[in-house]
Order: sequence, then structure tokens, then C-alpha cells
Amino acid sequence: MTHYATDGHADPARYARTMAGSRNHALVGYEVYIFGAYDLSDVDQARELLSRFFPISFAVITSSRCCGGRATA
Repeated sequence: MTHYATDGHADPARYARTMAGSRNHALVGYEVYIFGAYDLSDVDQARELLSRFFPISFAVITSSRCCGGRATA
């Protein structure tokens, strides 16, 4: 797990900093969607995953948040 490892070893302090950053983003209204390396390691699998994820996420964002639930062009 390189996202919270240093020199190949788990680094709890690094993980804590990463999670603090994630919390800070959430507090100001950002949503972060995390994809694992395995999710994206195969081109066909990644294409399938992302082609399903992004249209749904854009639809949810525009219908529930933008302009009081009104989608805009």
C-alpha cells in the first residue's frame, strides 16, 4: 500500500495526514472518490469502471446540488 507506506512499510503517521486532508476537503464541501490501483491496473477493467462511474456521478451532482436540484447546461 504505497498511499500510506514509506519505503514499503506501513506508515501510520502518513496515513493520518492523508485522512486529515480528506476530512478537510469534506468540511469545505468537496467529495473525493477513491479508486485503488487494482481498479485501474487493467485498461479494459478501468474503462468499464470509469465509463459507469462518471456519468452516474455527474447525474447525481447536477440533480442534487446544482441550482437547488435543477440541472443546468
